[in-house]
Amino acid sequence: MVVQAESNAQGSEQSAAEFFDYGERLIREAQTTGGTPTVIVNWVYGEKLFEGRGAGMCAWYYGRIQSDYARLSSMTGARLINVAQVWACTPRRRSCRFIRTATTRPCKAATSRH
Repeated sequence: MVVQAESNAQGSEQSAAEFFDYGERLIREAQTTGGTPTVIVNWVYGEKLFEGRGAGMCAWYYGRIQSDYARLSSMTGARLINVAQVWACTPRRRSCRFIRTATTRPCKAATSRH
């Protein structure tokens, strides 16, 4: 079973709390029926989405997504597939490219010219 939250699950404290509450319930239910739950992180945003929202907001949001999904996985024992660390979308081309290192921040990589 694959679990993925809506794209703005970390957009407010209330939605983040619901992410953990409902995510844990769903994962626990799958575990009681013999399922192997997997949490998939695939939300990656470019800097353009955060224009006018303050410096560092994109990196903060990306970090929040990463930490929340990792925490949910750790709390429940669900597997974690982190696609977000692999792909970053380039706003100008509206296409995606491969990021070679897992530590690269998509927000920075999305605006660089490699």
